Amino acid sequence: MNEMTQHFLLSQSVPTLILWIGTILLFAAWIRLRPWSVHGTGWMTFVSPAVRALVCFIALLVAAQAFQRHLIFATTWAIWLILLVGAISTEIVLVLYAFECQTVRKREGKIIRVLRALLVLLVTFALCQPVRSFEVSRKIDRYVVVAVDNSASMDIADTGMGLGERIRLAEYLSVLKTKRPFRSEETVSVLDQARQELSAQMDGLVTLSQISAGSGDQTVEKLKPILGSSRSIRKNVAAQPAKLNEVLALKSLVLADQVKGRIDSASKRISSETMNVLDERIKLLEAAIQSLGKKSGDKDKIVVDYNKILDTGKRAIDSLQVGEKEIAVFGDEIDQALYKSIPEAERTAIDALTALKRSDLAAKILTTPPGSGTDAKKSGSIIQRISDSYGMKAYAFAVKPTELDQQKLLSGKMNSADETGHSQSSMGTNISGVLGKAMSDIPAGQLAGILLLSDGRHNASEPLETIAARLGQARIPVCSLAFGNDQRPPKDAAVVSADAPDMLFINDSFKADVDVKLDNLSGKKISVKLLDGANIVDTRNIDVKADSLRERILLSDKPKTVGYHSYKVQIDAVEGEVEKGNNELSIPANVTDDRIKVLYVESYPRWEFRYLKNLFVSRDQSVRLQYVILKPDTIDNIPAKQAVSASASRPVEEPEATRLPANDEEWMKFDVIILGDVDPAAIGAEGIKSLKKFVAERGGALIMVAGSGKMPRSFSGTQLEEIIPVSFKASDVPFIKAPEESYRIALTQEGREHVITRLSQMPNENAKVWNELPSLYWRHPISSAKPGAAVLAYAMPFEAPAFLKPRASNEVPDEETLKMRRQFELENALIVCQNYALGRVAMLTFDESWRLRYREGDTYHHKFWGQLLRWATADKILFGSSCIKIAADKSRYSPDENVRVRAKITRRDFSPVTGLSPSIRVMNGEKEVSRKKLKFETNSAGIYSGDIGRLPEGGYKLILECPGLPEDMAPELAAARAEFGVAASSPAELVELTADMGALNRLATLTGGAVVEPPMARTAMEKFGPPSLIQTERRQVSIWNSWPFMLLLIGLAVGEWLLRKRVNLP
Repeated sequence: MNEMTQHFLLSQSVPTLILWIGTILLFAAWIRLRPWSVHGTGWMTFVSPAVRALVCFIALLVAAQAFQRHLIFATTWAIWLILLVGAISTEIVLVLYAFECQTVRKREGKIIRVLRALLVLLVTFALCQPVRSFEVSRKIDRYVVVAVDNSASMDIADTGMGLGERIRLAEYLSVLKTKRPFRSEETVSVLDQARQELSAQMDGLVTLSQISAGSGDQTVEKLKPILGSSRSIRKNVAAQPAKLNEVLALKSLVLADQVKGRIDSASKRISSETMNVLDERIKLLEAAIQSLGKKSGDKDKIVVDYNKILDTGKRAIDSLQVGEKEIAVFGDEIDQALYKSIPEAERTAIDALTALKRSDLAAKILTTPPGSGTDAKKSGSIIQRISDSYGMKAYAFAVKPTELDQQKLLSGKMNSADETGHSQSSMGTNISGVLGKAMSDIPAGQLAGILLLSDGRHNASEPLETIAARLGQARIPVCSLAFGNDQRPPKDAAVVSADAPDMLFINDSFKADVDVKLDNLSGKKISVKLLDGANIVDTRNIDVKADSLRERILLSDKPKTVGYHSYKVQIDAVEGEVEKGNNELSIPANVTDDRIKVLYVESYPRWEFRYLKNLFVSRDQSVRLQYVILKPDTIDNIPAKQAVSASASRPVEEPEATRLPANDEEWMKFDVIILGDVDPAAIGAEGIKSLKKFVAERGGALIMVAGSGKMPRSFSGTQLEEIIPVSFKASDVPFIKAPEESYRIALTQEGREHVITRLSQMPNENAKVWNELPSLYWRHPISSAKPGAAVLAYAMPFEAPAFLKPRASNEVPDEETLKMRRQFELENALIVCQNYALGRVAMLTFDESWRLRYREGDTYHHKFWGQLLRWATADKILFGSSCIKIAADKSRYSPDENVRVRAKITRRDFSPVTGLSPSIRVMNGEKEVSRKKLKFETNSAGIYSGDIGRLPEGGYKLILECPGLPEDMAPELAAARAEFGVAASSPAELVELTADMGALNRLATLTGGAVVEPPMARTAMEKFGPPSLIQTERRQVSIWNSWPFMLLLIGLAVGEWLLRKRVNLP
């Protein structure tokens, strides 16, 4: 149904009345011709019907033209063809019915013919598909949303508020009784508005210059609004120097000569420089319009010099910007002079505004009518003006938005019933949430704008820009009243963050990198302390030499006892600071002496051994190392070292042993055993048996590092062959030569995500580290990794097969290619790991992991082996006795994390105890806060676990209870104790207390809104547009397929049928 399908056969200038009269006359002529006929034979008999059909056709054409003044014919067929068929059909029907009706009375015959003719004509009308199109208008009342920030940061006073801000607030709130001689904010607003309009004009002129220079009448029409806007800018700017001159003329105001000089300079700059540039711009625009408007033959050759016009715009913008900055500065100086001239009582009242909380100030701004010096002509408070003109919805928001009752808003009570004080629900500012709530509650077409009262410190996870873009697309401006100042913060000292370990070993140093914020404290000395419980263990003094200082300091302690240490960083309260709840931060930690017990066995001190020994002995304090060199280097005439068996009980400072563990029990005491290039004969049958038991029954971890001598080729046929994660060929000959001359390490898909080979949290960075390793030249050949083993890395030859070469990023390899890749990875595996019974096994089929030190020193080599050990000891629990251990998964949780507890119960031979029903008690001091039954982890080495859920901040003790435990293990159970802490990080809400003007300005830019000081609230409301809109909607009603039309057709057909039956016609 498109108006493009209309068929206008006559000029539309023909009056509608003439068309209808013509229609009537033509149909009258057609009816009058009914009795007429031409007598004769042959073709002569068709003359009169043809003439009548032609007259009917013409009548229908004129009728169609008349109907189309009121209706639309939506058919896609040629209208004349439909009408021609209709006219011929009507004439044929009337001729045939004339013969048929000769047997009935004349009256009934005429009625039957008329009914049938009308039926044919209505069908013809329906084929034209007539549609009635009309417009419906409705009034849409628009809403303004008032969103009031009631987060914790709004519960502070802006003690750093400048005198100019105080004067402007005092005037608005009627605290200032004396009239201000100069309202600098209004003049700055005029200049800023002029600058923005000029910037918008610049964009339009740039577009015009790029399209076509001098494009005639169309260009003139586009230049005229720019000229009109430029004249309006000139008029507004021209009025400002007079205001400045009035200030200079005042005798009652004592201004320094320097200030008067700046005022006079600004006035002259605007009067001369700015106005001259604007006059030049207007003349250039007038000349361009006049030239383009000339009615000459060579009009299209006229060239407009857009560069000159653009240059005037740039110069005007620069001049206005300078004027804004100057007026803002001496405007405050004028207010200072006013402040000195008013009575003491009035000054005291003005100064008291700095003690008002932001939330109280927001309530006053919304509910207080403006002072006489501001917008007296616009009576009523902001809330009253909004509610009088618009529909209004109000929300208070912090972490979540809550709708406010309008009566509560009018009374100045902004906090919702359950969100008062520094509750958890107020410890965040989610501006996105309240804007999204407004959009969901009010249709976009009815939302005129949002008035946001906030400091702009959006700290929720969802980005502000996303919802701002949606508001901008819907043309819903967000106008912000900014509370706080981004240049003059309130007086406050805060612990911003602390980076410290939650677990360390005895004799290690606890080091905390602490970020502190010190605002408006210049000239003071601030002490930052590290406390362990109530004891001060370290202090750093900071001499504050700036109004806004951010500094990182190091606090440390060397704990001397094993167990839980409730460390916290504290800054002593400073007199006059606005928020004391951010002066300390808890960073509890656990201290343990239960290091990872590692036994490393090698035949000779190869390079791999040397680097690992240095790493575990000197650098990695989490490892208690024992190493045995079965074939050490010897020097003539130097006696052999005293025979010492390796034992996990030996002192940390004595890592070297000369013999393997003395017995099966000593083997079981270790957590991880690393086997290097060792001859199984040197280990012995009992040792190999103990190794298998260590993995399968004790749940230990075995790491094997291949060598050219014995590992793993010589272990074929031993009990260890079963647990080695790769299959290989037995050989009596050392594998001196690798399967290829050189290769590089390539990660498999699983290796890219596995904890062992994740050297960086960023996938791309991790792949880069592995890809940039130097070439390797030896590895042990294998047949394949065993089923169930995880291949993390494989040897990639430099001349790789085609199926290994990377393809286009969007190309998916076919099934055959994937199968070949997988088989290649299995047959060339370098790093393989698997679970075996209760333990874990890893195999390195190369002996050059030390090449991870290439260009990076210990960084990646240390990290690789550290993560390999963490994977190997994932089930290790640190606290308790030798047989029963208990601990939370972490020593320090945040309040929004679930606490998970694990217990490990084994016999004295380290075999797991199953079938028990242990439970855990969680104590906060002497109070039990939770009790949880633990469940056994299937196929584990005696591990029971359970989730406690979330806990509030504080220190907690875990006590294990285990009914059914053998009595001889009661002392072990009594020793099963552990502690952990729940500590929140410093809330962003109470750390940065300045206003985030950047966020508010981005919000205004994206939505077409504005950011103003609270006293300028009324200027922001001008962005909201009219209180109501008239929406016009075009509707179309299809007449030809409507029920009334169908009933009319049916009525005519039924009427004719009944009449025919009445006169006995078939």
